Amino acid sequence: MSRFDIKMVTAEIPPPRLLLYGDPGVGKTTFAASGVDPIIIVTEAGSQGLDVYRLPNDGVCGSWGDLLECVDVLASGDHDRKTVAVDTINQAIALCEDHICKRDFGGVWNAQRGQEGFNSFGKGNFAVAQEIKKLLNKLDTLQSNGMMVILCAHTGQHKVANALGSDYTAFGADVPRQSWAVLSAWADQIAHATSVVRTVSREGEKTKAIAGGSERWIMFEPEPGRIVKSRAGYEMPPKVLFD
Repeated sequence: MSRFDIKMVTAEIPPPRLLLYGDPGVGKTTFAASGVDPIIIVTEAGSQGLDVYRLPNDGVCGSWGDLLECVDVLASGDHDRKTVAVDTINQAIALCEDHICKRDFGGVWNAQRGQEGFNSFGKGNFAVAQEIKKLLNKLDTLQSNGMMVILCAHTGQHKVANALGSDYTAFGADVPRQSWAVLSAWADQIAHATSVVRTVSREGEKTKAIAGGSERWIMFEPEPGRIVKSRAGYEMPPKVLFD
């Protein structure tokens, strides 16, 4: 039988690759630590107050090489973990930027006479986006081994080109646009963890944002001003209580 025979193929849905962004303190790390048999690859100190498996088990990843080694340890398969989280992908990209700056630009961030720097014409960020693919390929190996993958990220804003009207700004992960394009194409799910906020406007005063209660939600419903998604097979309700 050939791979190119025409036939019905039964869907096989591996665990999801979730990119979860939200403001500091909203509960992203706690959420990741509540997964099924979780382990957190630590690039920031957010999980130090939690009893959870961590890599490295002392401190945080201090380099891009450290981060890749953590994923390789999990890919060896000698463990019982079912969920892996990178906390956070923002700091992971910062480690990658440092690696690329040293590797490709001799440690020079801004152009000097006769020498390009990391920030020259966005070349550094393009190189980082390509290097990030190495991390994602390694994480794909973990997914194929039955692990759910979570990338925790801080909230940022991205300019969105709108061919049908005015361009607008939308919430997304706080990463450079080149890396954001790679991450958003890779993820099966992108979600926004947020507290309920509403605005009030009184005559003669500026509009103010106030808390709308203590509830927090994970938002999956695409809308202007918020970049989220769920691929076919990974559909979610428009929003899920974040508890």
